[in-house]
Amino acid sequence: MVPALRLSSHSRKEKLSVAQSLSTPLLEIPAAIKVLHVQMGPERQEAFRREARTIAHLQHPHIVRVLEFGVQDQTPFLVMEYAQGCTLRTLHPRGTRLPLEQIVTYVSSLPRP
Repeated sequence: MVPALRLSSHSRKEKLSVAQSLSTPLLEIPAAIKVLHVQMGPERQEAFRREARTIAHLQHPHIVRVLEFGVQDQTPFLVMEYAQGCTLRTLHPRGTRLPLEQIVTYVSSLPRP
């Protein structure tokens, strides 16, 4: 079942998904929904749910929280905390060569197990 959500902006299409910003009426916080462009059978749906539950338990300043997830008509979706700003792809278009110091800065900010 898809949670109750209020759409607040256009969709952003990517190769594998569509992302839209919205708000969650019950939580009253901005969120983003990512709908994956795949159809999943029952076994893959269960694997998706396990992975989404694992991601939902991650807590780190550089990871957006997963607020809800599910599969509707064999199409998986994630409802995540809305992260305002730009992506690394925006900052560094495909093919851009980064200095080692910049790569080390990015990698050192990643969460560790």
